[in-house]
Amino acid sequence: MPVRYLMLLLLTAAGMAGAENYAYDPAKMHALQKQHCQKFLDQQAVIEKRERLGFNQRWDLEKMASKKAELQKQFDAECQPVREELLSSAVKPATAAGRAGHK
Repeated sequence: MPVRYLMLLLLTAAGMAGAENYAYDPAKMHALQKQHCQKFLDQQAVIEKRERLGFNQRWDLEKMASKKAELQKQFDAECQPVREELLSSAVKPATAAGRAGHK
């Protein structure tokens, strides 16, 4: 019986020690949210690339369209604070210098 109380005391103390060390950092939270939302955009880019390849069956196109719509819905719901920042950095216009290296 005393071992149970000792374990309970140790677990309670460990929980309190963790709470003391945590400090909310808005910059870190913003970076984590941006990283999380970038994954939605990356997955959508993979789907779009696969659609452009043209070697898709009808059922693959249906699955990809469904997944793309689901990703867009999640992105719209979860990524409002970083939406404009991510979308503005995702669209990069091609320059003459950028195209010169890719022949």
